[in-house]
Amino acid sequence: MKKPISRRARRGLELLLLACTAAGWRGAPATAQEPAPAGQAAAGEADRLREQVTFDVVRLYGVEGKTLVEIYSRIPTSVLTFTENGGRWEASLSFRLTVADGDSVVLQDSWTRTKTVADKRMLDSSRVFFVETHAFLVPPGTYRLDGAISDADGKELGGLRQTLEAPADNPPASDLLLASQIVADTASAAPEGYDPVRKNRLVLNPNPDGVFSTATSPLVYFYYEFRNVAADPLPLVRVLRFRGQPSSQVVKEVRTSKTYLPGWTVDFGAVNVAGLPQGSYTLEIGWEGEAGAALPEAYRDLARAKDFVLVREKAPALAGEVTDMTDAAGAAGVGAPVGPPAGDGTPLGPVVDYYQNFSEAQLDSIFDLLDVFFRIQQKKVYKGLTPDGKKAFLNEFWASRDETRGTPDNPFRDEIDHRLEYIQKSFRSPVQEGYETPLGQVYLKNGRPDKRLRRQMESGFSVPYEIWIYYSTGYRYFFMDQFRNGRYILLTSTDPEVQGLPDWEGRVTPEAAQEYVRE
Repeated sequence: MKKPISRRARRGLELLLLACTAAGWRGAPATAQEPAPAGQAAAGEADRLREQVTFDVVRLYGVEGKTLVEIYSRIPTSVLTFTENGGRWEASLSFRLTVADGDSVVLQDSWTRTKTVADKRMLDSSRVFFVETHAFLVPPGTYRLDGAISDADGKELGGLRQTLEAPADNPPASDLLLASQIVADTASAAPEGYDPVRKNRLVLNPNPDGVFSTATSPLVYFYYEFRNVAADPLPLVRVLRFRGQPSSQVVKEVRTSKTYLPGWTVDFGAVNVAGLPQGSYTLEIGWEGEAGAALPEAYRDLARAKDFVLVREKAPALAGEVTDMTDAAGAAGVGAPVGPPAGDGTPLGPVVDYYQNFSEAQLDSIFDLLDVFFRIQQKKVYKGLTPDGKKAFLNEFWASRDETRGTPDNPFRDEIDHRLEYIQKSFRSPVQEGYETPLGQVYLKNGRPDKRLRRQMESGFSVPYEIWIYYSTGYRYFFMDQFRNGRYILLTSTDPEVQGLPDWEGRVTPEAAQEYVRE
């Protein structure tokens, strides 16, 4: 367990920081990317989809002479009517489906299920949903699908009306399925009470509404099944292209060498889309011959595509995180205010004044140092405050993160001090203080990464790079020593509040880019 840092050491750090600030350092603010002009429309479409039942229909092949059709439906808890039952909340829903070939009905199916949640707060959120699946086989033909999800009173919550083509000859690739996550099928792959979708030794979290949010994950997962029609292993290059809508312009491309064994192969993966602006896109998968080789005829003009919407959102605030410090800044008598009551109704204790004798310039220096912890609105609030308001703002920042509020200790402040000590020792150079570097700023905000990959290239044109991964947030950061002088720059990140370089993939080897995407 880390020891609290001494007052003398803390004061030494603060004086060092103030001296460096006086010399001209102001830090590089981490700002969220602004949405593209089409971003507002995309956000509105995402909100609309989240508030209703949506469907995704996927055709899979490999069954001789027939097509396997899988239907994935997304049902938000906010559209269902729940009743309490023994401390849990339950809702019934039903599904019906009719498959017709012209005037002839070839399939009718229906079922009713009860869905349960344990936390009442989940009931009104469109971000919480259930995924249901349905599958059936059909011979070649053109079919009309007519389906619906209804609540316990028979009210239709969402309808599926779609024409489906089942080809006479099975093509060598299935439709594309997009998912929020795909992991190996293990006993611990899903939390208790969650009924996952399991396919071919994988656990999938399908995304039928096609809305991907950077607040949840910066990754778009994909799944498809591919057939090698030859008798020998087939080396190809799989090309993933992201096309903006409505222009169809390619805005991101990922190329991967793949060797497909004879017969059907399950292929899946994930692509980091944190660098793309908010908007509507099409993910297209195609194939090319390896090293300029001719593409076998069966795969020429073969492509699979799926539309999706990317929304740039901030992650939900953590417990105890202050998202609007306006009230704190306006408090009178910094040491006097008592925080909101704890869960048992007792006050949390007074806000400690750490900056009693600091000038306004010194307060601004501390604020600049802590820049990575503040959101854009908070920064705007701070800049408009009086010196007393700025002092209250900073003191409330520490108090809001103090799990032992009311005692002399503040573990969070001690942790930040330890991070600063580590940053100064590890990332400082003759021309930069440790906290001036991208490595130092990311470490100050997030602490020690759960996984740190260091690649030191001794020869050739490749340059050293590092990949930092934080499992708790899902964020990863890609740093590169561009000039081999030990000064790393941030190339890209899945953190929506950190801007990377739009051309980052062109600055590294394909192997390095793939390692970043895979990890």
